[in-house]
Amino acid sequence: MLPLLVITVLLSAALMFTLQPLVARLLLPVLGGSPAVWNTCMVFFQAVLLAGYAYAHVIGGWKRPRLAAAVHMGVLAVAVVALPVALPAWAMDPPTGGGQSWWVLLALLVVAGLPMFAVSATAPLAQRLLASTRHIAAGKPYFLYAASNAGSLLALLSYPVLIEPGVGLREQGVLWTSIYIVFVGAVLGCLTLAHRVGFGETSSASNTRREAKPAPERASAVTGGAGTGTAWRQRAWWLSLSAVPSSLLLGVTNYLSTDVAAIPLLWVLPLAVYLVTFIIAFSERARAGIGPSLTTLMLPVVALSVALTVRIGYALGIVLAQQLLLLFVGALACHVELARRAPVPARLTEFYLFVSLGGVLGGAFNALLAPMVFDSVLEYPLAVVCTCLAAMLAAQGQRPIGPQWRHVVLGLLIGGAAAGAAVGIRAVLDANLVLDGRAMRLLSFAPGLTVALLWCRPKRVWFAMVLTALLGLAWNEPLKGDEGGGRTLHTARTFFGVHRVNQSPSGRFHTLSHGTTVHGLQFVTDDLRELPTMYYHPTGPIGHVFAALALQPGAAGVEGQAGAGGRRVAVVGLGAGALAAYCREEYRVAAMDFYEIDPEVVRIARDTRLFTYVSDAEKRGAAIRFVVGDGRLELARAMDKQYDLIVLDAFSSDAIPVHLLTHEAVAVYRSRLAPRGIIAVHISNRHIDLVPVLDALARSESPPMAVRFATDPKPPDELRLEGKVSSQWAVLANDAAHLRLIEATPGMFWGVPDRPLGARPWTDDWADVVSQLRVWK
Repeated sequence: MLPLLVITVLLSAALMFTLQPLVARLLLPVLGGSPAVWNTCMVFFQAVLLAGYAYAHVIGGWKRPRLAAAVHMGVLAVAVVALPVALPAWAMDPPTGGGQSWWVLLALLVVAGLPMFAVSATAPLAQRLLASTRHIAAGKPYFLYAASNAGSLLALLSYPVLIEPGVGLREQGVLWTSIYIVFVGAVLGCLTLAHRVGFGETSSASNTRREAKPAPERASAVTGGAGTGTAWRQRAWWLSLSAVPSSLLLGVTNYLSTDVAAIPLLWVLPLAVYLVTFIIAFSERARAGIGPSLTTLMLPVVALSVALTVRIGYALGIVLAQQLLLLFVGALACHVELARRAPVPARLTEFYLFVSLGGVLGGAFNALLAPMVFDSVLEYPLAVVCTCLAAMLAAQGQRPIGPQWRHVVLGLLIGGAAAGAAVGIRAVLDANLVLDGRAMRLLSFAPGLTVALLWCRPKRVWFAMVLTALLGLAWNEPLKGDEGGGRTLHTARTFFGVHRVNQSPSGRFHTLSHGTTVHGLQFVTDDLRELPTMYYHPTGPIGHVFAALALQPGAAGVEGQAGAGGRRVAVVGLGAGALAAYCREEYRVAAMDFYEIDPEVVRIARDTRLFTYVSDAEKRGAAIRFVVGDGRLELARAMDKQYDLIVLDAFSSDAIPVHLLTHEAVAVYRSRLAPRGIIAVHISNRHIDLVPVLDALARSESPPMAVRFATDPKPPDELRLEGKVSSQWAVLANDAAHLRLIEATPGMFWGVPDRPLGARPWTDDWADVVSQLRVWK
């Protein structure tokens, strides 16, 4: 029986943790590739897991085990009606004005709710089933929890490495359905074998004997004879020690997805690390080797190192290692304390129920509550602080702090003094030295770190308070150092991210940031106000494209100006609206349609107190139109062959919406071009090399499209003072002759690969971002 039970648990875990990225990948394109899609999916799956554990807790306590078995088989059978996994037609048209998180939850409920619920209840029920038999392993069923986590980990790592690169989304849905049917058969086999070895017939005396000797480190767990106060205090620990690392998991995932790409690899790696901590924590042998230094030294050091360097640009490999190490140490510290509070087998379904509830609360805080309460991603540093506090306080015993309020007050005073010293030292360094931002941070925090590690560490309450103060300050805006500072004029948070408009310290320009990337800059002085800056500078690649467009014979024309030869341009991604500066007579651009998925970005670009690119273009007589929605979906609804130029610039921080760079997407753009139209793609990216992708897409079209690439190097000082930065662009056209004017413009080299670069063209059904990652650059 035991081998089949282990196989069944492994299958359930594999099904559960491959369904998560599969459904998220299905939803991602219709929501503009937003990183919030995965966090919302995580909350849903945690909620379904909670429902599954509650269901297991209820039917696991029934006095008629055969009835419980029949009910569970019925649930497994009913879930088949939702298969195979696919999006319904209505799910292709999400809301644009808000409420995307709730829409995602509804779509998930319809698409994956039943199968996920049926699968999620299997692990706790399997353990309860084993504990209710006369099997030799019935007294210690927790190894099945470790087996479940091992199966989950294997499935997670297989998805980005084997499944996604090798199997299309449609085939993944069919494959998942096939494995689910095998899984149902395995569950039926387990129930049959359990009946043969005495399913549900264990005597109460036997149960009493098993429960009388819990593991030594679980001696303080909730037992049948515990008082009400002790029981609820223990349940509070279960909740907190599962909620805090869940919040940390989503914080790390959102950070990585925002600045790299919303892809399964960057969803799976943090979740895999999170599961590894569960596997270690619930393995008695592995847990026994973990000493108190994990929470009292390693966790705070790692947390502070991340806080001090999180805003500094590093190579992707360093960022990944740093963030995943923080998640591993923090989650492991909490999960070890959680495992040490695990109850005797008779209460295991209650334990899993509270652990699951804690996971839901932590996830819901990040994905649902925090976006409504905070105008920045404050939940991530809060999760780091709370992880350190929860782990340290849990390690000192059942009572978090106790009645020693004097130590709490002293700890707060010491923490405030350490934080004040860091601010003072930073001010002195800024005034007297010119140092790298990293050195500035380390030097300013050195005294506080010394006090925390050498003096306060033996007194855990003091240490917790000092650490909280230093962590909060390290994440604080004034210590950003080499990010420029200035006054914040506007901050807004939506489903698609945090948008911040800052005024420079000199007051000469405003910047628009999303995540850690600046996406727009405009001077407020009259001499430079109408100058497109940054990646859109007239001397950069896109400036050459507009200059060539003005010389291009023939035009799609503008309604009401058909004979005037005015160019019509479509821009996917608005930003600050800098490209509207090209709506002027010298470029012959008379109309520009901006396709923007986030209504807040439109409000920012139209607010003349923040940016005036759009209003200035309208004053010059240009026809500016805004279409709110996903650029690809809205372009598909546009009139055929009306644009002389389509510009793709819809980046979320440094992440790319993959669905905008697929074979099907290029077909949409191509169908919306005028006869001599051009597609310009902004491919500047710190972490992903998009040149092979665009080259493969152009070659795979039928007939093939001509493609050229240009990289604008670091600008000289005189252009840098005009706000120009380096950038990389690609242009595509139906005929190479349509690109000759661009190639002929002086001052910019447009190259073409002399051979295929080896990439496979992305499609809606298949995309391999991992192979294009710049890991160490």
